[in-house]
Formats: sequence, structure tokens, C-alpha cells
Amino acid sequence: MNAHLLTIDPSINSMGWALFSPDDTEENYILDRSGTIKSTEGERKGKDEIRIVVQIMKIRKLVDDELNLAEYGYGDSFMYPVLLLIEKPKLWTNVKSMASQRQGGVMILHILVGALFWFGWQNFENVELVDVSTWKGQLPKSVTLKQVKRRWNVNPETDDEADAIGIGSWYIDKLAKE
Repeated sequence: MNAHLLTIDPSINSMGWALFSPDDTEENYILDRSGTIKSTEGERKGKDEIRIVVQIMKIRKLVDDELNLAEYGYGDSFMYPVLLLIEKPKLWTNVKSMASQRQGGVMILHILVGALFWFGWQNFENVELVDVSTWKGQLPKSVTLKQVKRRWNVNPETDDEADAIGIGSWYIDKLAKE
């Protein structure tokens, strides 16, 4: 059986996620649900280290409560049969990325990705980092959004949610080619 796919577009302020489940044939996937984990105004004013811990706690709550993986029969399992795909940030040579690097945002994002990887390693059968340039190249978020809407017939609330769905789409297409 194919494992479920949980994909994350990490961010300290607005983290997109998507859960893909094997279809009835177990040869393809359906987009089960998706969303965005947003920081509150108060959380945004906190220290970066605390904000990272809060995001990890929110992912834990997402896995335990909102995704309710126990409904798939995994409630008593030590490790969920889930592949966690996390977008690995890349520093682009554009003005926005350069400014983010100078302010420390890129470093904090990499620390968050490391913490997410550790969380996944503790809870899931497999965890992979997916380089942003591998799954979407330099496509603008607007193009990713259009592709996601067309393929999955959904209307993501945020670009982060659309990117999480896009990561899953890329992985599913990669599996189909193998």
C-alpha cells in the first residue's frame, strides 16, 4: 500500500500543509485535505526560537487532531505510515532573498526545517526534504496556484497551502514515472 503523503511548505508565519491519501486502487493519490497554519499577531512579536517551537507544536496538533490519522487505523501505531515531504528552502539571488538573508530570516527558516525534519523522523516512517528548485524551479506562486486549482479542483486560501499541494503533486508525478 502506498503511504499517505503529508507535505509542508515551511514558514515561521504561515505554513502550508496538505495530506494526500492513496485512492481505492492504491495506485494513485487523492488530495484529502489541506490548509495553512498561521501565527497569531502575538506570536509574530515573540523571539524566533519560541516561534519555531510554537510552529512545531501546531504541527503536532495538526497530526494528532485535525488530520486524525487514527481514522485510517494508525492510532496505536508507533510510527505512522506517512511520508513527510518538507520543502527545503533555497536562497535565490534576488533582492527579496538577499534582504531576508541579511535579516536572519533564511537562517530561522532552515532551523524550522531542521526541527520539522526531527519531528517527522520521530513520528513517521519516512521524511524527505525537497529542494524548492527541484519541485517547481523558479515558477512564480501565481503559476503554482493555477496548476493546483486546475489539477485538484480546489481553491487554496494561501500561497503556502498551494505550494504544499504543489509539492505533493510533484511527488505523485515523480512516482508515476518510476
